[in-house]
Amino acid sequence: MNAERKDYYPLFKKYLDQTASEAEILEFMRFASDPANELLIHHFLVAIQDEQYSGHGLSEIQQEEILQEIFRSDSNSATFNGKTIKLKRLIIGIAALLLLAGGYLSLTNTPSRKNISFQQYTGNVKPGTNQATLTVENGKIITLTELPEGEFLRNQNLKIRKQQGGLLVYVPVDARQSERKIPAIHTLKTPAGGKFQLQLPDGTRVWLNASTTFSFPSSFVPGEPRKVSLEGEAYFEVASSIGKAGKVPFIVSTQNQEVEVLGTHFNIQAYTENDKTLTTLAEGSIRIHQQNQSSRKIRPGEQATVGRGAARQQIEIHQVDTSMALAWKNGLFKFKNAGIKQVMQEFSRWYAIDVAYEGKIPDLKFNGEVYRDMNATQALRLLSMASINFRVVQSVRNPEIKRIIITGSK
Repeated sequence: MNAERKDYYPLFKKYLDQTASEAEILEFMRFASDPANELLIHHFLVAIQDEQYSGHGLSEIQQEEILQEIFRSDSNSATFNGKTIKLKRLIIGIAALLLLAGGYLSLTNTPSRKNISFQQYTGNVKPGTNQATLTVENGKIITLTELPEGEFLRNQNLKIRKQQGGLLVYVPVDARQSERKIPAIHTLKTPAGGKFQLQLPDGTRVWLNASTTFSFPSSFVPGEPRKVSLEGEAYFEVASSIGKAGKVPFIVSTQNQEVEVLGTHFNIQAYTENDKTLTTLAEGSIRIHQQNQSSRKIRPGEQATVGRGAARQQIEIHQVDTSMALAWKNGLFKFKNAGIKQVMQEFSRWYAIDVAYEGKIPDLKFNGEVYRDMNATQALRLLSMASINFRVVQSVRNPEIKRIIITGSK
């Protein structure tokens, strides 16, 4: 723990224990109001959780008393060394972070916040981890989760090794062999509650989100288009490749579109249960080809939407906050005016939780972010803050999987 953390961590604990003086509260609020200290505040929360100071260790009455005290506070700001600090906003943010044990979430058009209640529920569903299976050319399925690090497959064309942090690396052995032989198709698949990374033979990096299937050739033929296919969600950092005729395109096919790139960074969300495919560009440029229809080029900061089935339409392009689309890769759930079905759909994939609804689905909008390394018990506390009834039961299909049943507003 560095010197700065040593200075402010005790103040943070005193604030939570309600033993801090007014001067100490102001000093800590000054520290917390600096965006540069956001990561340090998160570390404080993790440490507090380890010491059982978090909302997970507070009683239901204690939790409600803390929030009620915050929301009935008449003091909106205070001045410290000539600087006005929005105390109420900061305290609400910190309390929400504490009660969610590492994330924050607010609601729009919700009932009064003064009577927030917190339901207790059993079960502790862990967050997703690095887990995937790899299907190779002979149909053999390799469970990467259980595989030790190091090289595990080698032939005339390539060698494959598993590296630390859930990374699968394809290393070409002899490019001349690739020219003489049709490459085999390999498939990397993550389950619900899984994620994995892949480095293709050309150096392209791919991050796979939960419930994703990604198929690709075991090697790329020099000079020919590099074609892969995706079902689910993945982030790409495509390596540039030069052939005799110039730059070699990299093409990602989904159920209803093709994305053609030369070397760039982008995210594709193409889950089959969704009626739209979203392609978000972070860097470079790409062209979206809608099957048997039009094509459009998009630029950094833009998102292309392509409908499927009844939602089929022309390619729509909008300027977006790319951090929303890339949040999952950066370890976050991030929502903006998201309905409860969207929130629970993302939770379902990441925590491998079945979700069911009884009665009228609450018409609420969620805004904010939650860390994906939290367990489901902590993350789902946001539903209690939204005054939504729910219960957790064991899945009939698999006792290891929990089912969340949403039963509507209180």
